[in-house]
Amino acid sequence: MAAPAVLNQARVFVGRLSRRETTIGLLVLAAGIAYLYAAAVYQPIESRRIRAAAELSQAKIEMEGLSAAVSAARSELARIKAGGAPTPSAAPVLLHPRDGGGAVLDEILRLRDAAGVEVRGLVPSAAVDKGTYNDLAVKVSVRGRTSDVVRYLALLEAHEPVLEVRRLKMETTPASLPDVVTEMEIGAFVGK
Repeated sequence: MAAPAVLNQARVFVGRLSRRETTIGLLVLAAGIAYLYAAAVYQPIESRRIRAAAELSQAKIEMEGLSAAVSAARSELARIKAGGAPTPSAAPVLLHPRDGGGAVLDEILRLRDAAGVEVRGLVPSAAVDKGTYNDLAVKVSVRGRTSDVVRYLALLEAHEPVLEVRRLKMETTPASLPDVVTEMEIGAFVGK
């Protein structure tokens, strides 16, 4: 019964106010509600949006650098496959046949641990005979911070025996933030 009494007192108080006082009171109340909305709802959402936009632009910059490095590595590999002499810093070493696919998967997982990313999927395909070596493709799904994924890709690129990133797709979803989900195909060259 206390609530109806408080409401009656509020009605009486508002009834005594002049039209000007009521208008000012409503404006102050509206400003207070707008301030509370901005502080409790809009500001946290806006700060998360700004942080996500900054991380996205940083990821794009890192991906551009990574794309350039991958392009250079692919052109070097194509030149070597065509019979050209490898440059001393990029000389490939083929996996020995006794190592086979198991060693490739072990290396992919070892590099994962070094980079600190999570491998969510690892699907090897059948080796393709290329004459003097076998070409083994492995589909890998990775999740981690952008910097960790870039470190993982750099470790793959610098790895000897040769591991080649052939396809690369990176995406960020609201569910994966702040991580990036990366799908890639890694090629390995297994000597005969």
